Amino acid sequence: MRVAVVGLGHIGLPLAAQYASRGHRVIGCDTDAAIVDALNAGRAPHDDEAEVTARIPQLVADGLLSATLDDAEGVRGAEVVVVIVPVAVDERGEVDFGAIDAATADIGRGIRPNCLV
Repeated sequence: MRVAVVGLGHIGLPLAAQYASRGHRVIGCDTDAAIVDALNAGRAPHDDEAEVTARIPQLVADGLLSATLDDAEGVRGAEVVVVIVPVAVDERGEVDFGAIDAATADIGRGIRPNCLV
């Protein structure tokens, strides 16, 4: 199965690595070029989870895990899209939906029929 994970933070990256370690082809999408570059080079962009950090080089080398800055392109060939982007709440309790709005707009440009989001 081809899976796109939109948001490669401290939840999205381990999830992407888990899917890839089960044999699924996973493309991670993120807006941070440093995260995308590190992952495509076979390095974990976050070092807070040793098991994930240890898996990434082999998953990338095996072609099971890659990353892109372009959400629309990332989801274009996916059968499943998982969205894990931040939704911030400020000190007044107001929600900033900016990241999820941007991600869903990008996904909408790339998604194809029969894809599960």
